Amino acid sequence: MNTEWELLWRPPFGSVGLVASLVGALLILGLGYLSTAGRPVWVRGAIVTARLVAVSLVLLLLWRPTWRVADVTRGRDRMAVLLDESASMGLPGKGAGRSRMADARRSLAGADGAERGWLRRYAVDYFAYGNGLRRSSRHVLQKTREPKGAGTRLLAALEALRGRYRGRQLAGVVVVSDGRDTGQLQAGLTPELVGRVKGLDVPVNVVPMRAPSLRDVAVVRVIPDDLAFVRNVARVRAELRVSGAGDQAVEVTLRSGGKVLQRRLTTGTKEHREVIFELVPERVGTLVGEVTATPLPGEATTANNTRRFVLKVVRDRVRVLQIAGRPSWDVRFLRQHLKRDPNVDLVSFFILRTHLDITYAMPGEMSLIEFPVRQLFSTHLSSFDLVVMQDFERYPAEVGIYLDNIARYVRGGGALAVLGGEHTLSRGGFVGTRFAEVLPVKLLSPGPPSTLLSEDLFKPRWTSLAEHHPITRAGGLPALSTERLRTLPALEGFNRVARAHRDAVVLAVHPTQRGPDGRPAPVLAVREVERGRVLTLLTDSGWLWRFAAAGGASAYDAFWQRAVRYLLGDPEFDRLRVVTGHHPYPADQPFGITITASDPKYLPQKSVLIAYRVVRTDRTPETEVTTGSGTTGESGELAVSLTLPPGTFRVEAKGLLEGRSVQARGELVTEGRAAELARVDPDAGLLMAVAAATGGRVLDPDGLARARVHAPRVVRLDNLRSEPLVGNVWLLWGLIALALGVEWLLRRRYSLA
Repeated sequence: MNTEWELLWRPPFGSVGLVASLVGALLILGLGYLSTAGRPVWVRGAIVTARLVAVSLVLLLLWRPTWRVADVTRGRDRMAVLLDESASMGLPGKGAGRSRMADARRSLAGADGAERGWLRRYAVDYFAYGNGLRRSSRHVLQKTREPKGAGTRLLAALEALRGRYRGRQLAGVVVVSDGRDTGQLQAGLTPELVGRVKGLDVPVNVVPMRAPSLRDVAVVRVIPDDLAFVRNVARVRAELRVSGAGDQAVEVTLRSGGKVLQRRLTTGTKEHREVIFELVPERVGTLVGEVTATPLPGEATTANNTRRFVLKVVRDRVRVLQIAGRPSWDVRFLRQHLKRDPNVDLVSFFILRTHLDITYAMPGEMSLIEFPVRQLFSTHLSSFDLVVMQDFERYPAEVGIYLDNIARYVRGGGALAVLGGEHTLSRGGFVGTRFAEVLPVKLLSPGPPSTLLSEDLFKPRWTSLAEHHPITRAGGLPALSTERLRTLPALEGFNRVARAHRDAVVLAVHPTQRGPDGRPAPVLAVREVERGRVLTLLTDSGWLWRFAAAGGASAYDAFWQRAVRYLLGDPEFDRLRVVTGHHPYPADQPFGITITASDPKYLPQKSVLIAYRVVRTDRTPETEVTTGSGTTGESGELAVSLTLPPGTFRVEAKGLLEGRSVQARGELVTEGRAAELARVDPDAGLLMAVAAATGGRVLDPDGLARARVHAPRVVRLDNLRSEPLVGNVWLLWGLIALALGVEWLLRRRYSLA
């Protein structure tokens, strides 16, 4: 317990009275000084001094200064010292032959006096931070240890520190760092982040570590194309930062699988340089590569000379055959969508008249180009990856005799999309054909149009299976989800069918109408038939989805992009998948990947035994790093924790799905300190901005005692009392009269009435 004194001023009318009395006092002093013009300096000084004493004493009477005295017990609040242990602290510091970490430890070693002063009022906690925050002690932090942190996240560390203490229990923070940040402060203290920093409600004092100008070349980042196609040129852009090298040329190398693919030479005087590589992937999947800059003589570090990347590779140009029974808006919009994709080789045919149209000329005279039935459905059918049939019926141009070919095409691994319309499906004459056997729906027998078609407006109801199916599930690219699909415009009309095939996956149903079996009528269904896949959309009004109030066009395109990828067997849509990120994982630290298994309806499949192994691929020959096994849980996922050195790796998984052995693979890369060391010069400006935003101070390495902190909290207040500063008011009045008398006598003596 200590007795604490606080001086209070209580002028009449509060702050208004305070300002008014000050203005009046200054006016009186000014008039007194002006009235002594022309007199000796010592006379003017004596008269003004006497008036100043009188005015000051009057102000004391008006402001009534009072001591507030109390016996105060204060809590023992905490101070925190944070030491940056990221890799950049191992770079050269200000001292000759010393690293920044050595300079920081010297600062802590010389802080004995500061710590003793802090300990009189606070408890002092010590922490180390990088990608995370860990508790330590001053003794441990002063030990020699090579800083190896792969990142620096100052704001996250400060927020984690704030969460350890309630209210004002944290009185102040001292951060010892070089200011290089790889987290949210990487671009500086932006206006959006200032509020979060101020919200810490604690002064953050900073001790910036300095460094001389360094010579270094760093691969800052590697930016591959979002998507690459097999046997098509893909671009990989590498950004370099060259410091202290002038116009010296730097050789940059692109590697994949341990093999050199290309070399480039970059020159110039700018600090930022760019190199663009072009490569041609040879297989579908994931291509993992690395870009390396040849070290310069006398570099500050070579740990930032290599960055790795992951490039997703899909199949080469897709050949799509689009056949429309007649032109329509649905045909036009889907054709436009397919033609916008540079990876689609589209062949379209439109039937402009049917066998029911009355004509007075030979068929050859009514066609610009004769419909090549035999060539399309017999000779060249296998050359197409996907066949799209829109409002197509069996009878025009003698198609019927080739329907068996389409069924064989699907069973042999082809992809088929059948879209509804006025003359197709149950009205298309397909009942009883082998073509109908591969559809996801069972067709109705011929009958009146009113029993086979509906022209009502409706919004499809998306089933629970749609939440998991790769065409409509949330996540992945392009972005789509059933929630987004529910916001799209209503459709107009649909084709009635008997029911969905027992092997089909029904993704959407009609909200009100039911089939002969009493179940909701299917609207969108997919089915795997032996090696092929079939999709049926039982309406020709899907084009209306492009006219949503917001995002309709993108939702329509996303739906068809996903549908085509599913039909073509994109590995990302396989039932056994190794899910890895496209960004580098931290090296030498635990991280997680996921292996997922699903049943034929793409629902999570639990209790699947999966064996996996991890192979390092950036060395020749490839080497096995680790193996393991496990079973999937209720979510159909097996979580795998890995700790790997910097490099590129392939994860191979194998499991039994419905008694059939299935394999999957995924590529990943790990990076150590490259991102942390992308810039080797300190960033004292960031630390100063944090200190200014929080009310802290910028300290010298030997000036930790000047750290600004909150006063310790008051936890108990006893014997509160007030004592006037001036106990004898009559004495004060006497002094005022004496000062005014002295001024009067001086004015009389020198004729200053």
